[in-house]
Amino acid sequence: MERLEELYDLYANRLYGYLVSITCSHADAEDLLQELFIKLAKSNIERRKIRKPRDYLFRSARNLAISHIRKRAREKENREKLEQLVEPKPDWEITKEESELMNAALRALPLEQREVIALKIYEEMTFKQIAKLLEISTNTAASRYRYALDKLKVIYEKRNREKPFLEKAIRDCDQDRAHE
Repeated sequence: MERLEELYDLYANRLYGYLVSITCSHADAEDLLQELFIKLAKSNIERRKIRKPRDYLFRSARNLAISHIRKRAREKENREKLEQLVEPKPDWEITKEESELMNAALRALPLEQREVIALKIYEEMTFKQIAKLLEISTNTAASRYRYALDKLKVIYEKRNREKPFLEKAIRDCDQDRAHE
């Protein structure tokens, strides 16, 4: 543990500055610096023979920062897609009022469920494709979809609305699960 403390004392401030310059965020830099040293502690750095600790630390910090930036970009892109989502399918014959209600109902769902709804209904992806894209299991993708549909159904029932497109989505979900 002594070696890890020495590395922290020697490089933490410089790594923090480097991470701020990459992420443009003091909070993200702090989180990533903490994550870096937690990973080092878990990997038991004392047993590892690192020839150039400075290079190793900066490369590791860079890798964490790039992964973090990519993840944030994906999250932002997904949020933007979800905000622009409700372009009703022509065969559903949804009115503008129903479309607005659907938008409001979607916003009431947790992000994970909205994401799966968007990919399944609007992008017409299979649960297997959704699972791969979101890096979750196929069963998790299908469950999130089903939970979202159940929540949407409750929202519509509270507003005393008919829900033909939800019923169609549930039928499609059951058919897709049977085929996958």
